[in-house]
Amino acid sequence: MNKKYYLGEGEKIIFLPSSVTWPHVRVNKMNEKIILTYNVNSRNIGNLVRQEMSEMFKALSDPTRIDILYYLHEGKKTTKSLAQILVTSESTVSHHLNILKKAGIVNNIRNGKRVFYYNTDKVKELIPNFFLDIT
Repeated sequence: MNKKYYLGEGEKIIFLPSSVTWPHVRVNKMNEKIILTYNVNSRNIGNLVRQEMSEMFKALSDPTRIDILYYLHEGKKTTKSLAQILVTSESTVSHHLNILKKAGIVNNIRNGKRVFYYNTDKVKELIPNFFLDIT
């Protein structure tokens, strides 16, 4: 059964490893949080390999990277423009973009000498309302 759950205001996602969950992921919506129970013995969680999922959540664990995703959600941007928006150095933005790119959350496209970064759909696939209430 495919069922979609959406995060409401103030709700959280909690990952609960289990060795008895079948088939691979069970989602329980509880008061103010969504609990994803997943089979730690499974190599795949939905369409994501465990290592890939881990890398994605590590990449999302930094507030600057969340800010970058928010600004990229508005449209493609260069490292320089993101550095100006975030009031930080281009090298710092580049470091964060590399982490996000390694996790498959952002991608880039070259246009002449400039490189534009944009969000992939990976975050929205796992957390559908990710961009709704971001501030």
